[in-house]
Amino acid sequence: MEHRRGDASPGRGADALSASERAMLDLEALPYKYAGAKQEAIRERLHLSSAAYYQRLNRLIDSDAALAYDPMLVRRLRGSRSRGADAVRASGRGGAGRGAGGTVAEHEQRDGRAPEQSPSAQEREEPHA
Repeated sequence: MEHRRGDASPGRGADALSASERAMLDLEALPYKYAGAKQEAIRERLHLSSAAYYQRLNRLIDSDAALAYDPMLVRRLRGSRSRGADAVRASGRGGAGRGAGGTVAEHEQRDGRAPEQSPSAQEREEPHA
């Protein structure tokens, strides 16, 4: 996939991304119509498990090079990660229940729900007697 976003001018860092890192960001920017389509694309295009992909993506979006490559996407992903971490803290679960890698928001996104459309941590919990 070719670069089509951000300011990739020298000195901004976007040229420091490897081809696989650019491919990860390009794949993350694509819309997916059904649950499982993204995981299939991750396996076919990048030859990674979902857990390995999300671990790498979480590190990648913290880099200045990724931000220079696609600022809007990276800011959206950082916000999604932050909202997911906030939901985990609010639920009192810590890291439990997150499954293999990624944040709650990312798992919800993989399930085909946007983080803001998914039930809040309070809605998911059973009422206390």
